[in-house]
Amino acid sequence: LLLVYYVPAPDRAFASAQAILWEVPFGWLVRLAHAQGASALLAIGIAHTVFAAVRADYKQPRELVWVCGRILA
Repeated sequence: LLLVYYVPAPDRAFASAQAILWEVPFGWLVRLAHAQGASALLAIGIAHTVFAAVRADYKQPRELVWVCGRILA
């Protein structure tokens, strides 16, 4: 939904973000959900990495899975 209304031009980006907030029906909710979802995804990714390190998932026989996961992150 944000992709439909957002204009990535340098001179119109802020105005399009303001239009999403104030003119699009429930645009504030979509933008808020997008921001909170991005923060949650980052927190979950960090927690997953920490828990995998604590469980020593980098040791044999799963070291290749650990390396592939670190490359993807």
